[in-house]
Amino acid sequence: MATMKNTGRTNNISESFNNKFKTLVRTRNPNIWMFIEALQKSNSMAINKLLKIKTGTYKFINIIDYIYLKQSQQIL
Repeated sequence: MATMKNTGRTNNISESFNNKFKTLVRTRNPNIWMFIEALQKSNSMAINKLLKIKTGTYKFINIIDYIYLKQSQQIL
């Protein structure tokens, strides 16, 4: 049923966000400033992609990419 609605059956979207965020943090135990900087970068990247979507210049790989962007915007 989940695949018919184009929704994920697992928490792959969350895992994807965690992996991308981990690369932004760059260390296992960041201090508060590194963490805030990573949040700001993640937010900027999501806003940039959403602007590309709205202007029609972003090419989707699949619907999951769009869902991930909308969810990451709600988190931030």
